[in-house]
Amino acid sequence: MLEKDSSVLGYPGEISKPLDADHHGVCKYASQEDPRYVTVRNVLKTLVGKVGLNGPFQPPLLPHSSSGY
Repeated sequence: MLEKDSSVLGYPGEISKPLDADHHGVCKYASQEDPRYVTVRNVLKTLVGKVGLNGPFQPPLLPHSSSGY
């Protein structure tokens, strides 16, 4: 499980949803009825719908870090 601070990018309007999985399990699903699959599918459908309405996706700039990373 990741801490929330490690799982968000900091984009304006970003929505974070917990998934009951580790890094390997977030992309492997038992079936299309798997609740993790349904969650990810729905988020992707929403993003695709937004791109279709607003033209090409352009991610917002991330806050600049003075650490150089």
